Amino acid sequence: MARIPLADRAALDPERRHAYDDEMARVGRVTNMKTTILRSLAAHRAYHGSYPIKAELIRLLGKRAFNVYAYAIS
Repeated sequence: MARIPLADRAALDPERRHAYDDEMARVGRVTNMKTTILRSLAAHRAYHGSYPIKAELIRLLGKRAFNVYAYAIS
């Protein structure tokens, strides 16, 4: 049993519902992790804010070096 219940799309406020719909349009589904993160819009924005940073680091370092870096800091 989950300790944190998933956010139900119908119960979300308009801003979080928009974020849910954006994820559906972008990927085609919303994972349980992302549905849980949507309980906090700030957490959702922080998580998705990491994607541009990752893309820039891959551009600067290359894919393999980025993977080594990500492993080292995890």
